[in-house]
Amino acid sequence: WRKENITKIIFLFSIIALIIFAALNRELFSQENVTSFVNSLGLFAPIVFVLIYIIGAIAFLPSFIFTMLGGLLFGTVWGGVFSLLGATLGAMLSFLASRYIASDWLEKSSSGIIQKLRDGTSQKGWRFVAFTRIVPVFPYNLQNYGYGLTKISCFEFTLTTFLAMLPSTFIYAYLGHMGKAVVF
Repeated sequence: WRKENITKIIFLFSIIALIIFAALNRELFSQENVTSFVNSLGLFAPIVFVLIYIIGAIAFLPSFIFTMLGGLLFGTVWGGVFSLLGATLGAMLSFLASRYIASDWLEKSSSGIIQKLRDGTSQKGWRFVAFTRIVPVFPYNLQNYGYGLTKISCFEFTLTTFLAMLPSTFIYAYLGHMGKAVVF
């Protein structure tokens, strides 16, 4: 066992533990709990919100709920900005984790989904990523990890993800903000 493989295994188990923790403790991530916690943080609220969003993205929690929560907490504009930042950084970190942990192991994988991602990104590049972001064929979180198994560059993936998610992020943030107006 090489030290690099041991590090990858530890990293993989850390991500799995985070996913299991989030799945078993979903109530911690409820609107009420997150809203109460974030509101108690004052000036640090946006930073903590973005960090929670990143953890949610890595742990396969539904991103649109966090985006709507961003709109509820911070309004349409700032909620959209903070949500887009959290979603993009969460996507990038999931992409990098997948690339770091599994790309060597799955290099010769014949899985249909992985092969379609590889073919799509090798033929269409960023346009393929943009299409799957705008037309959500696969869940956002699964895409983040899946694209890490392709040859697309991290920069190209991250920039395309940011730009392709921009419109829907602000729409969900607006809906979250409007929910505040209706509820409160």
